[in-house]
Amino acid sequence: MNLKERLKADYFGGNRYAVYRNILKKAIENGYNFVSVKDYCKQNTMQVILRHDIDSDISIAKRMFKIEKELNIKSTYYFRKSTAHKKFIQDLKIYGNEVSYHFEEIAEYAYKHRINHNSEILAKMSEIQENFKKNIDDFRDKYDCECVTVASHGDFVNRKTGLINNILLTPSARKETGILKEAYDKDLIETSKYCSDCKPDFSESCDFNGMLNYYLLVHPRNWASNFFSRLFLDLQRIVKGVNYKFGCKINNLSKTIKSIFALPKEQLTFIGEENYQTYRYFVKPHPKYLIFQNKGIGACLLIRPESMKKYLAGKERQNLRTSRNKCIKNGYIFKEINVKDHVDGIWEINTSKQERQGSEMNKDYFDKDLIIKHSEGKICFGVFNNEGKILSYCYLINAGDFIIISRLLGHADYLKEGVMFFMISECVRQWLENSEWERINYFFYDTYYGAKDGMKKFKTDLGFKPYRVRYKIKLK
Repeated sequence: MNLKERLKADYFGGNRYAVYRNILKKAIENGYNFVSVKDYCKQNTMQVILRHDIDSDISIAKRMFKIEKELNIKSTYYFRKSTAHKKFIQDLKIYGNEVSYHFEEIAEYAYKHRINHNSEILAKMSEIQENFKKNIDDFRDKYDCECVTVASHGDFVNRKTGLINNILLTPSARKETGILKEAYDKDLIETSKYCSDCKPDFSESCDFNGMLNYYLLVHPRNWASNFFSRLFLDLQRIVKGVNYKFGCKINNLSKTIKSIFALPKEQLTFIGEENYQTYRYFVKPHPKYLIFQNKGIGACLLIRPESMKKYLAGKERQNLRTSRNKCIKNGYIFKEINVKDHVDGIWEINTSKQERQGSEMNKDYFDKDLIIKHSEGKICFGVFNNEGKILSYCYLINAGDFIIISRLLGHADYLKEGVMFFMISECVRQWLENSEWERINYFFYDTYYGAKDGMKKFKTDLGFKPYRVRYKIKLK
């Protein structure tokens, strides 16, 4: 359903109570028995789980309940904190329906704290679970419901963060709160035909003519228009969404600025006229934070380790050691290269994947002449298999008292073999063993901020850390 159709249905579409009644009657006529989520038993057949998620529109939910009573149907109603209606809940319970909690604690936490990064939410999961425990206890006490099943509510913030609310229901959290089932549990979904009224083919899906069990999810707002109620809710959502979006931006900016000023400081020196243009690029104003140098904030540096043994040591280098040992076991070889001699292999690496870190590759990577041109004046290395095929390559710039990783790529088919880790660790070994590099104190690998989470982890696993850096230049 597109936006125009949704607005028409919400505001001017009338009601579909007759359609709803006919769907329920069809199930009864075909010999099906209606059950609540709590009472569903996957060993039994000819069951229809009827579940209501009361996200809004209590008045419509009451009309649907009236239809169910006329047909002698029992079902389950899940209420959010914002939609729980004490009198209606009591009526549902007296009739014999299951009533329980429609939870959304992850979304609530993200709204309250203006968070849109799932890693930050996951780090606070224990606190979110405590909120859930408190809220379900309050729901039980206030509405006198046992709440042994619950249903996760879906919100746009869940789509934004990629985290659904029900991930907070770990086995231990279920045990502590007495939750026996969550409405999206596999033994409910996979042992029945799942039909949601959020899909346009809902009525056709409810055929009741072959599947043993059915699971019907209905939302009141999808069965009748309610102009003033819908207008209020939509305006409320817009305001809430705008506040969340801009609140997250301000919050993220604040966190970034605080983390910037908390970074350790270093000073790096460019040496030689040949490095002047690179120096100018590094010290020009940052595109977002104009008071900082372009490569001055969050510069990823590896400070010269005492030895290769110490570089590879420690729990934080486990991933590096594992990947490196895999490459050594496979017989991969690291050596300095002349790019002209391997341009075909490098071109194959570049074209093995159209996107890197979620962005399309620059066209320069697909032009062999430009591949060679970009390597001029740089120290270039490659990793090869025992058949002589180049699997990854790296261009380095000797900038002065630090080395810049200018370009680093691996063949898509060999990334899982650890070739990128092997490449950098061998560059470090070269750094420590090459007498010409003994005055080089740092390896520079672009910046930390703005990198994808996977790239951040890769750099961290290699020993790179973010710094605030000031640059100067000495011209010979």
